Amino acid sequence: MAGNSGGAPLVINSDQKHKPTGFIDAISQIERNNELERQGSDIPMRLFTTGQKLEFWEVGCKSTLWSGIISILITPLAIGVIEQMIPIFGDINPSMGDQLIALLLAASFAIGYAFFLGRIGMLYDGKYTRIMIRSFLSGVFMSGIFKIVFAMIFYHTLVFVVFTEDRLSRILLMLHNKWFSVSMATLNSWYAFLLDFKDVLILSAYFITVTTTIYITVPYICIMIKKWKKRKYSLECE
Repeated sequence: MAGNSGGAPLVINSDQKHKPTGFIDAISQIERNNELERQGSDIPMRLFTTGQKLEFWEVGCKSTLWSGIISILITPLAIGVIEQMIPIFGDINPSMGDQLIALLLAASFAIGYAFFLGRIGMLYDGKYTRIMIRSFLSGVFMSGIFKIVFAMIFYHTLVFVVFTEDRLSRILLMLHNKWFSVSMATLNSWYAFLLDFKDVLILSAYFITVTTTIYITVPYICIMIKKWKKRKYSLECE
């Protein structure tokens, strides 16, 4: 049933309430039900069961976790390029454009997610749609907080526990003796590089904290804007 201008309850068939298979599918379901409610359909809130709430929470959580894993791996490389410690396009002294590309690479997931999450926030209208959005965003928010905490612990553990002068030298010597054989000059260059790389890891921790905080707050800002516009429109119509 495409719409219901009379306001009678709308029955959703099994195809319309299937388990979201991923981030985009969850957004598509939110968009579809938002459009139905905008057309006047009254979708009973109880049709969005506890199981479905958990499914949307799970999708929101997993999508943020996967992006978090990629960000944790990519960010130090991008920051290393900006700090001129890692070459890009074969050049150890990257141009401003190359550094901008590295920065965009590190922030690409946050920018992309912020765009889609902002879109979700602007759809915060209709009782059924609001429940879907709250379930989805709660998973995104919890996973985002976990991502920040994990990144902080992971990077600071590397800096203050693993990459100490004594422990780092023992690790490199152990790897040299058991896994690969290189000259002492090469081993010393690796040692010096990793010690200098500690600053990059600290910067990466705070970069991830800032970008993650931004993209998990974007949908809530959009929701506030949506409510403000709706209230303003209601006051103008009085």
